Amino acid sequence: MVATKERLWSKDYFLLMAAQMCTAFVNFFFFTAMPLFAEQLTGKTLMAGMMVTVYSLAALVARPIAGLIADKHGRMRLMIIGAALYAISCALFSSTHSIPLLFVYRALNGFAFGMHSTCAGAAVADVLPPSRMAEGIGYAGLSTTIATASAPLISLAVVGDGSNLAQFQNLFMLAAGLCVVTTVCNCFVSYERKRRRAGVSLKSAAAAVSVETAPDTPEVKTVFGFETTLFLPIIVITIMFFALSSINSFMTIFATSRGFDNIGLYFTFSSIGVVLARLFIGRIADKRGADIIIIPGLILMTVCFFFIPSVPSITYLVILAVPLGFTNSSVNPTLNSQLFKRCSPKRRGTVSAAFYAAIDIGFSLGALVLGAIADHFGDYGSIYYTATAMLVIVLVLYIFLVSDRQWNKRKARLQ
Repeated sequence: MVATKERLWSKDYFLLMAAQMCTAFVNFFFFTAMPLFAEQLTGKTLMAGMMVTVYSLAALVARPIAGLIADKHGRMRLMIIGAALYAISCALFSSTHSIPLLFVYRALNGFAFGMHSTCAGAAVADVLPPSRMAEGIGYAGLSTTIATASAPLISLAVVGDGSNLAQFQNLFMLAAGLCVVTTVCNCFVSYERKRRRAGVSLKSAAAAVSVETAPDTPEVKTVFGFETTLFLPIIVITIMFFALSSINSFMTIFATSRGFDNIGLYFTFSSIGVVLARLFIGRIADKRGADIIIIPGLILMTVCFFFIPSVPSITYLVILAVPLGFTNSSVNPTLNSQLFKRCSPKRRGTVSAAFYAAIDIGFSLGALVLGAIADHFGDYGSIYYTATAMLVIVLVLYIFLVSDRQWNKRKARLQ
């Protein structure tokens, strides 16, 4: 009972949430507008897709580097550098009409975001009490939810139909301004400075937390600085986001192919499910364990995906949107907090890097493979049947290899 009353809200936690929200807005501004900018600038749709690929690859490269450095030298300095680079790259977009420079700036954009978001995930875990980890990560995720729901609307309001390149300059400067706000927020996060003044290093503080919260956890092996206990969960997360890429990449095209109007309603109602989950699912996971959230969540998610190809109208698709948003927002942060709890606090940087890299890889591969499947079968419904099969695999792997029950058995054998 005492552990559940540990303080959750703090100045550093609020500042980190604000920083994450600002970068999430910029991220979704550009996901919406950058393809339009690239296509308008070059006249080629291929360039629009390549903007996404360059950004994603750069972020993926940044994550393991940032995670390893953050574990050795702290999170906040890297977060400040990452936010500053993000601001610079956003401002640079407004001054170029050169295609090679556009790719360079977009790569810098992705690298800076990958650096900042990786360290931010670890920093949030640092300032949360272990007994309320899932709850705190769930609340922090609301910042991304708000950005997901509103940033595309703001972006399109600024650039219009994308035919006027001058309108993009306003968006780039707005994005740069938000990144400056992020940098300022990061500068005022003080938990690392307080530890240094007290003569406590990041590693020693993490070691103290590790001993206090999991004194009987055996020392685990590492590969390139990543704990081997990460590998199975990361495989599960990658496959899950492979399936979830079908929503982000193809839901609009699927709905259009079926003649559904107002597809925006799907994303609106999905966001309602996301918010509902963030408000209380974390508390349940902290009190009763991850399995009670993840296993039912994966089952419901799988069932919803199975019914997507057969929906006869937008009404039925919207009905599925709420449970899909709810389950995604339940399973995702619970898996994230589960990783932090299983690994040593002194390696939270690499945990965050691995988690976000799994999402990047899953989304990238999913969009590529599922798109090829749709082309082969000539039907976008095949995407969701394939995603359903992938989620069944995720469920089986989680239950028999990754669940808390299996984890506790493994720990018992090693003691």
